[in-house]
Amino acid sequence: MKQVLVILLFLTTSLIANSQKSEIYIKDGKAIQGYDVVAFHLEQKPILGNSSFIFNWKGADWYFLTESNLKLFKLNPEKYAPQFGGYCVNTRQTDPLPPRQCDPLRMSL
Repeated sequence: MKQVLVILLFLTTSLIANSQKSEIYIKDGKAIQGYDVVAFHLEQKPILGNSSFIFNWKGADWYFLTESNLKLFKLNPEKYAPQFGGYCVNTRQTDPLPPRQCDPLRMSL
């Protein structure tokens, strides 16, 4: 009986934790740790954004290296936003571990 209760408690906790995840992985208010997602597409490498060029989308602040990159993102955010909202793929579904962000330095297109 104790095992059944422990399993039910674990499943309930996991379901609540997963239902509270935001669509975008946000840490300290920033999406993908402040890296410029447009520069990532154009330069094929991660580049930190500039605090002068910030746009709030889906509850996260997105940082950009240039005003031009900011404008491109505003025109089509879905094109540039990371797949799975920046979550590591193996933590998106029912992983009992807390959600974690993929390392922007290891992301690929």
